[in-house]
Amino acid sequence: MPKFLDDIIVDGGSKVGIGTTSPAKLLHIDNPSGSSAMLLEGAGGYGSEILFRTNPASGQGWLLYDYSANVMAFGVNGTEAMRIDSSQRVGIGHTTFYQKFTVNGNIDIRG
Repeated sequence: MPKFLDDIIVDGGSKVGIGTTSPAKLLHIDNPSGSSAMLLEGAGGYGSEILFRTNPASGQGWLLYDYSANVMAFGVNGTEAMRIDSSQRVGIGHTTFYQKFTVNGNIDIRG
């Protein structure tokens, strides 16, 4: 039996819908009249994360915003793979930036 809380619905299968009465996934956010957004807000000096994993014991992917360092980091298999800082510098395989684009390892550029 669905439970309604204004614009939020939890269906009988534990799916949560915001702006929809028939959520297709565990969390379904819908704004049929425009764009939709999700806000993760945390205290200064901390970060907000979205985690992707099958269970706590396995490797995971993640997306992290570190408020104190003003960097966005992407993780794959439990390891940071890429980061972007507030100066729009990108690092792959490295957490220290030397130029606009820093790669730890070989690169292959084809045109």
